[in-house]
Amino acid sequence: TQDASGVVLEKSAWHHVTDQDLLNCFSGFTGEITQIPSVYSAIKIRGVPSYKLARKGEEVEIPRRKVKIHKIEFLKREGADIFFKVHCSKGTYIRTLCHDIGRNIGVGAHLRALRRTRSGSFLIEDSLSLEDLADSMETGRLDNEFYGMDEVMADFPSIILDEEKEKKTVHGNPVFLDAEQGATLLPGSLVRLKNQNGGLIALGVLEGERLKKVKIEKVLIY
Repeated sequence: TQDASGVVLEKSAWHHVTDQDLLNCFSGFTGEITQIPSVYSAIKIRGVPSYKLARKGEEVEIPRRKVKIHKIEFLKREGADIFFKVHCSKGTYIRTLCHDIGRNIGVGAHLRALRRTRSGSFLIEDSLSLEDLADSMETGRLDNEFYGMDEVMADFPSIILDEEKEKKTVHGNPVFLDAEQGATLLPGSLVRLKNQNGGLIALGVLEGERLKKVKIEKVLIY
């Protein structure tokens, strides 16, 4: 499983690992790397999460995948426990990273605890506890605690539509962009479609010069 909940499959002799050993190892895992996550993961095999197949005793082969590790920061150590912070790409399995680091150093390792501190532009410091949410519900402030859809999608480009294209979009019809609007967008790009007042009306996916509506939420029209 590559974490503390699994059955011990192998033990290796402990040898002293210095902080410099760790730093050298971390540098080797920085950049684009490949991983083979545990079969006890949610990666789908033939449309089924691999952990479900593994728990049934079926043989599962997880394909190797490319991920990017932007930075690994060594924080501290307590005995054999190593604490570090990772800035990584989507799709990275941290428990696999722990497993691979342990194998590289030669002592073995698995994940003991994991805490996500950031996802994109959203920080854990700005999050709410369940108690905070419950209190907001009781006091009628719950709507004020959530980001608007436009804020959530702020990293994606936006396009201002004229009235004719806005009407087509609201009715679920694809719209066509002029050369200037689509000049900087790549096929497959997710974009925010806005009215002339700057209100978000839909999300779209660019297909060549064609912008296809993928989601429309009338509550977003303001």
